[in-house]
Amino acid sequence: MRAALIKLWPYFLAVVLGAASAWYIRGLIADREVNAVHEDYRQEQDRLKKQVKDLEERDRKNTEASTSRVDKAEEKRQGEVVYVTQEVVKYVTKYRDSTCHLNDDWVCGYNRSLGLSCDVSATPES
Repeated sequence: MRAALIKLWPYFLAVVLGAASAWYIRGLIADREVNAVHEDYRQEQDRLKKQVKDLEERDRKNTEASTSRVDKAEEKRQGEVVYVTQEVVKYVTKYRDSTCHLNDDWVCGYNRSLGLSCDVSATPES
């Protein structure tokens, strides 16, 4: 049995070296894939940072434009304010001293809506 092992040791060594080489190459491939994924993440992060920067710049420009429009509208509104001073005519009316008599049917209906009796003589004339 020992003689067979001595004859087969080069094959055994080749298998072990082949397995070790395959394991090493697998590690290199995995490292390359990990580096590619990291590079993709970096590129995506840079793209998102640029997008945020562009949005902030657009918001800043929009705010400046809006502020200038509001300022112009405020100046225009202030320019349109006109103070008008004029005399107000006050008419003095003298009422007749006569009394006004209300329709009895109306007074009765009004009293009933308030829950009172329909006695027309109880209401004062104005």
